[in-house]
Amino acid sequence: QTSTKIYDMVEYPVKKGGCLIATATFGSELSPEVNFLRSFRDREVLSTFAGRCFMEVFNHFYYSWSPNVAYFIRKNAIVKAAFKILLYPLIMILHLSSFTYHCFSQFPEAAIFTAGYVASSLIGSVYLGLPLSQIRRFRRMKHRILKAWIYLLLLLLIPIILAETTHSIQLMKAATATFILLNIGFSSALTGTLITKPASILTQTIKKHRN
Repeated sequence: QTSTKIYDMVEYPVKKGGCLIATATFGSELSPEVNFLRSFRDREVLSTFAGRCFMEVFNHFYYSWSPNVAYFIRKNAIVKAAFKILLYPLIMILHLSSFTYHCFSQFPEAAIFTAGYVASSLIGSVYLGLPLSQIRRFRRMKHRILKAWIYLLLLLLIPIILAETTHSIQLMKAATATFILLNIGFSSALTGTLITKPASILTQTIKKHRN
């Protein structure tokens, strides 16, 4: 007996010339890296149910504003160079995400979720955590708020698992998108808090020595 498992297909829009990442890196040393990541998206991410669902949500959001930014970048060499520099950490993060996926590729759905968790955590830490560390409100963020954030992320695993078992496209879209956004926020807040404490201790130590 043979059994066939039919997965729901998810379509997502991709507009040629509308990707600011491809535009900012076009003709540069990062072009091969972007091609590698595009291949990872097409071959690995989109081969999983969770990956396809999340990418549809992501692309609807990303391509709602990216073409306009890409057009602006194409017309401004200085802006293009600045964007390329800003993209270096992102390229490295996505490479690490790809590596994470391949470490668990024997279980594709779990692998893509783990890769997404790694990517969103590092994106939040690198691109938001450092700036937020300069905001006083985040410096004084209480531990109970961070714990509540962790509990919320863990609770979101329930609808993700449920969507996997029932192959519910809408539930998977909502659950994965919410998880990624919350994890970016959590990692940025946690990073900002962790950076602030050592800096505060160092500042106090310097002041004591001066006195």
